Amino acid sequence: MTPDIVLLNVSFRLDGCRSLKERRQRLGGLRQRLGRESGVALCEHAGDDPEESVWSILIVASSRRGATDLAGRIERDLESRVDAVIQDLTREWL
Repeated sequence: MTPDIVLLNVSFRLDGCRSLKERRQRLGGLRQRLGRESGVALCEHAGDDPEESVWSILIVASSRRGATDLAGRIERDLESRVDAVIQDLTREWL
């Protein structure tokens, strides 16, 4: 059985964030929550601008429905719990 894989690409805008340390603090709780999810890997494409962050979140599941459900849960979590504005969120099936 081939696993189903979905990639979420998320761009955040952290208005008023003055340092990279503050950016890590504002997004750290989300990183920890996602890190505890089975089948989820996260990569931050860190730049030098503390007010911007881009993440790639890879989801691997045994079924398309499982991957879709987990991606939806993560997207809702991003929209409701993150201390930033989501500028862009895309979902790509691999």
